[in-house]
Amino acid sequence: MPRPEHLTSEHLALDVWLADVRFDGQRELRTLAAGIRRDRAAVLAALPPPSPREQSRAPSPESSC
Repeated sequence: MPRPEHLTSEHLALDVWLADVRFDGQRELRTLAAGIRRDRAAVLAALPPPSPREQSRAPSPESSC
C-alpha cells in the first residue's frame, strides 16, 4: 500500500469503489473487485503518479507527529 503522502485521488477513488462494491455490488462486480484487491499493488502501480498539485496538498511525514 502506498504511503499516505503518495496517495492520489485515483487511489482514493479506487478504495471507495472497492468498498462500495463489496457491500452493494452485483456478484460479477464483487468478483472483479476481489481480483483487484488481490492484485492491489499492481493496480496501484499502474495508476498515474501524484500531480504536483496533489503532492503539495499531501501532509509531510513530520506533520503527522
